[in-house]
Formats: sequence, C-alpha cells, structure tokens
Amino acid sequence: WTDSANMCLNATVQVAFSSGVTDSSAESGVFMYECTSLTTPVKDCTSIAISPTLANNTLLKIVDGSFGATASVLKPNKAYRVVLTTDIMSVPQVASGGGKTQIPLVSTVTKAQKDGVLDGFVGDPAYYFEFTTGEDYCSLVSAYIDPSENTVTVLGPLMSQYSKENPFYY
Repeated sequence: WTDSANMCLNATVQVAFSSGVTDSSAESGVFMYECTSLTTPVKDCTSIAISPTLANNTLLKIVDGSFGATASVLKPNKAYRVVLTTDIMSVPQVASGGGKTQIPLVSTVTKAQKDGVLDGFVGDPAYYFEFTTGEDYCSLVSAYIDPSENTVTVLGPLMSQYSKENPFYY
C-alpha cells in the first residue's frame, strides 16, 4: 500500500525481524491502537486486544487477515499504530567468552515521538509504525515468493539462474 494508506480491511499486519526473537517477548512486547488520525497521541487512542503469533522466530503476525473475510479487526477509514517495545528480546546468542546473552530490540524512537504520537504509552517503545484503512475488503490479485528464484531447504551453494559461476550461499 502506498504510504501505508487505504489498506484493505482484511489485510495481514505483521513485522519481520532481521534475526530471531523469542516467542514470549515478541508476543508480549507488541501493542496496537486504533486512533482518530495518525497525529492522535496514544493516550487518546483505543487499545486493541491482539494475540500475535511468531513464526520461525522472525515473522510476527499481529493481525491475521483473510481473503473472503466478512469480519475484521480493522475498521473502515481508521488510523492504526503498532508499537514494539524494548521487551522484545533476541533468541539466546553466544557472547564473547562462550556465555549466552539476549539482546533487546534497539529503540529508534525519538523524544519528540515519545512526547507526540506516543504520549501516554506505558513502556519503553523501540519502534512503531502506522497505517490507515480504506473502505473495502480486498481479493488476492498477486503473490510474491522470497527467495524469488528457489526454495532453500539445505545449507550449501545455491546456483543462480542468472550467474552460474557465482553461486549464492545459504
């Protein structure tokens, strides 16, 4: 959706992490609000009860949209804000010295944002995103595959169809 505007009412709302996060921290470290506009502070928005689910430690599904649905968490012509907190932790990683450690989601939220659209949020926000909905449900018109050329099931060289002498490694 261009500029996160006019999203379908049956859209799936999800977050992809660049590395693995723990289920419990991801599921408890995300909040969603319905707001009058994208400039409305959190304190004046309505909190939405969500049950996020994490797949493969990297893809957090917040709202599960479905095609052909007649009911949705999302309402027509509304603004939504999703907030991720620093409570979201990486899966345990080996640190220097051989011990294991977990790293929290790094905050990119500025003081101006905390005092503005995030005013009233209880917790330590690390990241947030916003979108608005349109008026209609959508039907499936396209799909994408990632990785785009092949499905990776084993580690080792995976040859590119465009450059056979330079394989990709997974």
